[in-house]
Amino acid sequence: MQRAIDESNRRRNTQLDYNKEHNITPIGVKKKVLDVMEGPLCHARHTRSTETSALAKSTGAYSKFDFSDPSQVKKGD
Repeated sequence: MQRAIDESNRRRNTQLDYNKEHNITPIGVKKKVLDVMEGPLCHARHTRSTETSALAKSTGAYSKFDFSDPSQVKKGD
């Protein structure tokens, strides 16, 4: 554990020296809390699944299945 801490400190000091030499002032990332909690792909997945579901409903794809009967629901299809 101490080796990992020492390595982190070494890298931090190297970065600080580089920043000082090149007159770089680090700026923190500013994000809303929800952006961080949801993750980068959450919106894309939600939108796609909603679109797919809406398409299946509008084309009548759901109407040919009886989801209350487990024998009609096949795994992997």
